[in-house]
Order: sequence, then structure tokens, then C-alpha cells
Amino acid sequence: GIVGSRNKSCLDKGVQMDSDALKKVIEVFEDDYITLLGICQGHYLCPKDRLGKRQGPLVAYVERDENGRNLVGEVFVHFAMAEQYPQLLHHFALKFFPKIIASLDFDVFCGATYGGLAFGLVLALVCGKKFVYPEKEIEPAPNGGRKTTLIFRRHEIQPKEKVVIVEDVSNNFSTAKALIRLIGIAGGQTTGIASFLNRSLSVDNEYVAQGGSRVPVLSLVRQPIPEYRQDDPYVAEDIEKGNIIWDPKRDWDILLEAMQADQKHSY
Repeated sequence: GIVGSRNKSCLDKGVQMDSDALKKVIEVFEDDYITLLGICQGHYLCPKDRLGKRQGPLVAYVERDENGRNLVGEVFVHFAMAEQYPQLLHHFALKFFPKIIASLDFDVFCGATYGGLAFGLVLALVCGKKFVYPEKEIEPAPNGGRKTTLIFRRHEIQPKEKVVIVEDVSNNFSTAKALIRLIGIAGGQTTGIASFLNRSLSVDNEYVAQGGSRVPVLSLVRQPIPEYRQDDPYVAEDIEKGNIIWDPKRDWDILLEAMQADQKHSY
């Protein structure tokens, strides 16, 4: 599982695995998908000492509370690290294939920009299906900020096509919500949402879309990841001390170093 297990990583910063090494790793950890991701340095689990005191930083999530403050937690899945290894994506897709084919009726995979593009393409290859993806269009917003919308420009959804949305990590389903609307405008029907990891605390096997339609949700890994308000006693002291990474993807090296330091001290 993700929560409560030690992350395994055999890579030092900047080291890439060759094809033969990755093949051996996949053979050993065939069905332990999070360990495979961790070996590719794509999984952060905040290290702790034997008394439960954090030896590494918390991470901030995109989701916010009612006051606009980011929720925080101890786990972060950075699936982009796995995208560097098509052989690993192919393994994930092969393992996911039986569940998807048995559970969903569809014609097309639609990769959610940007996290679902690589995984969606490999899933389409394995399943023998069409693959499309939308693009982001950024426009000025009335308040002086920027507004991002999704549009189909390079690809199209044909009327009556049945579409499965592919994400790397599903949580608040905001991107899926936008894509379901976009697919519907094009005359298609969303018949499923597939992701490597469904970490949502509230959405399990189906997502209720606008209008009340229920869309099946499938994942290779289903593991809720706890997230906390910044004033929660469980995390408040670390927040006050600044023991947090506010942009985990930008500062990913810091998180990796925290885990590697913990592993060295453990042996």
C-alpha cells in the first residue's frame, strides 16, 4: 500500500535505468505498482523515526480549504517520473488491460492533459483503441489572472463515440469534469474514467457527473491518501516550522534527498 510502507528506490539523483535493469526490477516487483513507481523516484512518503516524528517535509496539494489554503499531507505521487520509462508504462497497461476490457464499453481513450497523455497512449496501444487528447488554451481572466480551458484542436471526438478518460492520478476529478462536458459537446459519451492511481477520499467506483449521470471509475491502484488542513494538530507544528514543500514537482529533488537520507540512516 501507499500509506504506511517504506518507499523503495534504487536510483540516485540523475541516474537512469537501462532496459535490462528495468526488466529485472519489473520481474521482481511485478504487481507492486507503487514500489515500481518508487524505484523510478516517482513516489514520496514522508520519512519518520521510530517515535513517528517526521524526518522529512510535508507536501502541499492543489486542493484548498474554504479559506483558500492548500491542503497538505505526507504522500505525493509524481507519475511523470514513470513516463520516462515506456517499458514500465507498458507493464502497467498490460496489468490494467483485463480490468478495463471486462468493465467498460468504449471506442476511444482520451488522455487528460497532461498527466494522462503518455499512459493513455500506451493503454490505447495495448487495447487496440483510438487515442485522442485535448489541449490547454490560456486566456486573460477578468480579474487580471489567467483562465485555462480545454479544447480539441489536434484531435476530434466523433458523434456517438464512447470515450474513456485517462488520468495519471485521480483525486478531485476537476479535469475529468471538464472533459466529460467537452466530450458531450462533441457528441460523444464518457463511459469511464481510468487512472494509474485513484487517491480520492470520496470517489471510489463511480463519479457522479453534472446532471446526475454516473461514470465508472477504474484504477490500477486504489488507495485514498489523507490530506489535512494546515491548522490540523497533526500537521500544524510542521507548518509553523516551515517543514513543508509548497511545490512538490518543482522541488522534487528535496523530497528525494529526504527519503535517501532516511534510507542511509536505516542501514
